[in-house]
Amino acid sequence: MGRLTSGEIQKISSRLNKKVDIPVLGEQKEQIVLEKIIAQIDNCLYELLPDEIYDTIHMISDGITAEEAGIIKTRVSSIINSQINIPILSEEHEKKLIDEFLNLISLALQKGKSLIESI
Repeated sequence: MGRLTSGEIQKISSRLNKKVDIPVLGEQKEQIVLEKIIAQIDNCLYELLPDEIYDTIHMISDGITAEEAGIIKTRVSSIINSQINIPILSEEHEKKLIDEFLNLISLALQKGKSLIESI
């Protein structure tokens, strides 16, 4: 299990739903599918990052620098993309969805920021 709550997954999915279109699905079903995909990405990220780093998404007083967050995002993006395959999305859309999610997380990892602010 990942580090995001179901409420956070829902909010992130709603935000990303505006940026990524899943063909053949209406908006309501698209939201549900995105929530499942975001949960998968969260699980992968949770497995890749030490708790001491991933937990900082919820702590404004703790975190890493913007440069460090960017390095982490770059390193984990291709790993997550290789582990997650979404048959209803093209590889391009899949990468965009993962990158948009990681943009939010990398912002939340920074000292003085939190996931609630990022969403």
